[in-house]
Amino acid sequence: MGTSGGAAADPWELALERWRPVPPGRVAGASPGERAGARLGGGIEFHDRRGYTAGDDLRRMDWSALARSDQMLVRLSREEVAPRLELLLDLSKSMEVEPAKAKVTRDLACLLARLARGAGWPLLVVGLGAQPRRIDGSVLLERSRGGDLERELSFQPAPPAASLVPAARSLLRPGALRLVLSDFLGGDFEPALAPLADGAGAVGLVQVLGSEEAEPKAGGRARLVDAETGAFAEVELDRTAVERYLARLEALRGALALGARRVGGSFASLVAAPDEEPEAHLALLHRAGFIEPA
Repeated sequence: MGTSGGAAADPWELALERWRPVPPGRVAGASPGERAGARLGGGIEFHDRRGYTAGDDLRRMDWSALARSDQMLVRLSREEVAPRLELLLDLSKSMEVEPAKAKVTRDLACLLARLARGAGWPLLVVGLGAQPRRIDGSVLLERSRGGDLERELSFQPAPPAASLVPAARSLLRPGALRLVLSDFLGGDFEPALAPLADGAGAVGLVQVLGSEEAEPKAGGRARLVDAETGAFAEVELDRTAVERYLARLEALRGALALGARRVGGSFASLVAAPDEEPEAHLALLHRAGFIEPA
């Protein structure tokens, strides 16, 4: 991509030429269902199976698989297994405790949405704010509309993202690559993994941290403020306190990575430093198996 008038090219725009999304069945750790070439009644071509969930149409049950293996599987049509992207965005106030953190969260959401569009994938964007809500995907696809983007992806006091995932399930569809963008600092996310993975083609957890969250500096007293409630506490931020915090953060990252693998997914952790180049973030998403070179 060229430049005009000597202006530097937008690295997020360049990324659209260099990367593409990885289909759900190929995401690291993803466990696609059985493949078959049979055909389903009613003229719907049969392409895959997934585990039965309450409310599924019993006419689509694979009774032969149940007889062979005691597994309750549902037949899926071509439309249901075609690649699609579902972005679940943490819109809690903690996602803008640092300006760079809010910017990177929005930029990543826009990039992933635009990569999906470029690959011809359907897109669903769900905001995890005060309550789950469907977000106008066109705002992410037209990233230049910065004011609209900030209004649509506004960060407000909200419950932990984990507590909102079960309520968001009614908005999701089978077979998608489901990516959650959050800092995962508000509560235990593990109970949300099973409902998140239910019916998904693959699951991805993308942690976005501010630079001070990822590497706080020791020295003096600090005021810790709860971004959601405004509550605060004065603490002595000495070397021992920082080391304890970093150990807990590393344990959290390990738990998220393990939990993602257990549901057939993957995990990436990004630090939104003000001077961080987008390619560094994209390299981490590539290592996690969410994107690949175009």
